Amino acid sequence: MSSLILPRIYVPKSIGDARKAWFNAHKYGVLYHAAKENGALSETQEVYFHQAKVVSDHINELINENEKIDGFRIYFGTYGPNQIESKRGRFNLIFVSTTDKHDSGVYYIKAGKPKDSTIEPISKELALEYVGNFQTPDGKRDRLTSTLTVEDESNKCFETKHLWFDIEKIKELRDLIEDHLKKYSGYGLKIRLVSYTDEDEIEGTFGGVVPQTYKQRLTVDFIFIDENNSEIYLDDEILILRTIETIAEIGHSFIGDNPVWKKLLQKPYDRVRLDKILDLLNTEEYKILRNMLNNLYTMDTGDPTPPPSTDNMAALDVSN
Repeated sequence: MSSLILPRIYVPKSIGDARKAWFNAHKYGVLYHAAKENGALSETQEVYFHQAKVVSDHINELINENEKIDGFRIYFGTYGPNQIESKRGRFNLIFVSTTDKHDSGVYYIKAGKPKDSTIEPISKELALEYVGNFQTPDGKRDRLTSTLTVEDESNKCFETKHLWFDIEKIKELRDLIEDHLKKYSGYGLKIRLVSYTDEDEIEGTFGGVVPQTYKQRLTVDFIFIDENNSEIYLDDEILILRTIETIAEIGHSFIGDNPVWKKLLQKPYDRVRLDKILDLLNTEEYKILRNMLNNLYTMDTGDPTPPPSTDNMAALDVSN
């Protein structure tokens, strides 16, 4: 994929902000009280890597070790009551690569102090313990049931247990990190815990709307940070460039030699030109192209598992 094409893991800031707000309003309080009951001083909202290179290096290392990797899984876990005070009862994330969507068997977790964070292997037994803590009866996953959709509750479907990202999305994340590090080696990355909102549809990246498949479920956003922990987003000029280049590359067979499109796709690009392109995409003539573009960019950052689920098993590598 061209470096000028929007990555499929791209989420507009407005959507990310809405997911963060929905999480804070509906889920964070539930997690916070459960954590406090287990001795936590507070609850985790974000996992920080002050050196984003730690994440890209980890991805490269695992891919180089196993060419059959087809994705990465992030489990939601919880530290036990016997952990040191700064960790006990708090949320954590467990990382593992997959082959044929099954765990490779080597699990990892963020380790070290904030300024020198690393990704370290942990035993399968410890990974089981952390995931089990999240799923324990009357624990965090149980209590989050009240924040799910009516359909999920009626189907006795529990909160998301883990997210699975296909290998192309993980490579896109790696490429984004490496691209940022070329500009400034001090960029960091945080993995923010958020939730899909309660909306049936959200605004598509290329106009129109897209269905929100996993309403009210936990997910994560990846956000770049600078040395002051300030969040870094694509500036408007780069975003306009990438959006138009994506339309041109993916939609070339629909656009053809149409003189209207030729004029619209002439550089330099600006917001006025992008708005005209999006208006054209919203016409009936280009409905198929718009839907095709939006289907590639549904803003489902990962594949939450479950649904469906009618169990609350503590085991790893199961969807139920």
